[in-house]
Amino acid sequence: MKNKKTYIGTNFGHGSAACALNYQGLLTFAVEEDRIVKEKNTSRFPYNGINLILESDFVEDTIVWSEGWNIYKRFFLKGLLHSLQYFGDRNYYEMRLLKEWERMKQGYSGYSRYGTFNYIGHHASHAYSLIPFGLPKNSLIFISDTIGEFESISFFYWDGKMRLINRISHPNSFGSVFHQFAYHLGFKGRTGPGKLMALSGYGKPIWLENLNEISIVKKTDFEIFQYKYPSHRLKDAPDIFINKCNDTNLKLALIDSKNNYQKGKDIAASIQAWFTYNSWKLIEQNIIFARNNLKLKVDHIGFAGGAALNCQANEYFIKWLMKCDIGSVTISPWSEDSGTAIGAAVCSFIKANQGIEIPKAGAFLGPKVINQGKISNDLENDIKIAVEAILQGKLIALASGRLEFGPRALGGRCIIGNAFDLESKNKLNRCKNRPEFMPFAPAILEEDFDLLYYGNGSVNMAWTVKARLIAIDLIPSAIHITGGSRVQIVKSDNSLLYKLLICIKAKMGVGVVLLTSLNSSDETIPIYYNDVKVTSEKMKLHGILHDNGWENINIKG
Repeated sequence: MKNKKTYIGTNFGHGSAACALNYQGLLTFAVEEDRIVKEKNTSRFPYNGINLILESDFVEDTIVWSEGWNIYKRFFLKGLLHSLQYFGDRNYYEMRLLKEWERMKQGYSGYSRYGTFNYIGHHASHAYSLIPFGLPKNSLIFISDTIGEFESISFFYWDGKMRLINRISHPNSFGSVFHQFAYHLGFKGRTGPGKLMALSGYGKPIWLENLNEISIVKKTDFEIFQYKYPSHRLKDAPDIFINKCNDTNLKLALIDSKNNYQKGKDIAASIQAWFTYNSWKLIEQNIIFARNNLKLKVDHIGFAGGAALNCQANEYFIKWLMKCDIGSVTISPWSEDSGTAIGAAVCSFIKANQGIEIPKAGAFLGPKVINQGKISNDLENDIKIAVEAILQGKLIALASGRLEFGPRALGGRCIIGNAFDLESKNKLNRCKNRPEFMPFAPAILEEDFDLLYYGNGSVNMAWTVKARLIAIDLIPSAIHITGGSRVQIVKSDNSLLYKLLICIKAKMGVGVVLLTSLNSSDETIPIYYNDVKVTSEKMKLHGILHDNGWENINIKG
């Protein structure tokens, strides 16, 4: 029997996750640990995710395990106490994995063994994670997050081999400043930057000129002047900036907006503009450098890291990149830290299997819903029942197939609302316990996109697009105050979401719904049907449309 390797990747930290690639390089499984343990944003080691892999049919003869952090850099970055805990956890779970593997391989005939263990590095893992989502060769990759290991920004080049061509160290970080100001406005935790981005549309970037004075993009480098804005101070940096600020009006605006986002709309707009324009300057300069100085053929761009979730900035990047003769942009559904589990596994696979192409994979990589309710004899009619409820203004749950991997709900475990009714947005925000200004993304049939929007849509809500006038009138709940939407294109397939949109189109002329993740602001997205039902009942949804049919929950809701 030929020895076949399974490549397991993990990310231990923010976005704790585990994934598996088979011996052909196909990404077969990926799941965030928080969704299994029901602890939002957990930093636990992804032990349960690894167990799901080991208990599945995804494992071949030999395991190669790779981690999306470099343990030595983590030691210096995270401090002694955290690192000692990391060492302890790592040794414990390595031993558990070895024990599990020894137990499993007893069922195999022939020669089986536990393979190697690799520390890949955080930004390298981000870069490699784009490959299973179809990153073309001759791509320049822009990685930007709050803190990677030592670096916060880096550029890689992919032409069949991955090369680091530029790195910028912390605290010179777009992500740090963005996150710090989100915290300043009262948006705590990992979801804060998304709230700041949404709020920015309600303000004007009147402080952009002042913010541009705290940093400089100089050729391929980026620097934040710490004596003006101490980004190394993490959460209290804006407070120190207030004391250093020479502009009285800006100082007062910062004081008034502390923990008060209602008074911070112009601050949010200014930070969003600073982030967008300075990130673009750096991207453009590194494209020029790669082409002219390194003589690299740069035809495509990839974005990864937490900053790649800024869909409003991505819209501008895509528009400006067209002037740089860039053919395509790749942003995966797993661009944040959980995706480094995928990148770590991909890196180890490529290094061990030169010349084998990585097959393209989609976002539906987690466990199946399973244990669903009563099987319907007429799913088509059940979809019609669900559509009638949606068009009457009811909110329903959609639970279908495998769980999405990454922060965006894309049709696996989600809440569906009526895009044609303006009140649906308010209902969803109340249901999810989110601020009233937060927008919701429309999911739309690919064939109907050009009727309602300009440009090109994303299959995983990676960037916003501008709405046509007809869309503003027809689907008002799907349009942000900026005049755009973070659209999800749904292509022709056999998914339940696609069938639902086809039914909506038969009623309304276009196939579009509001779509958001099936969880409140303080809960994780459920995996299995029983948990889907509990969550749906708690959120007082009207019913659940699942692969086996329709189930009423709250007749009045």
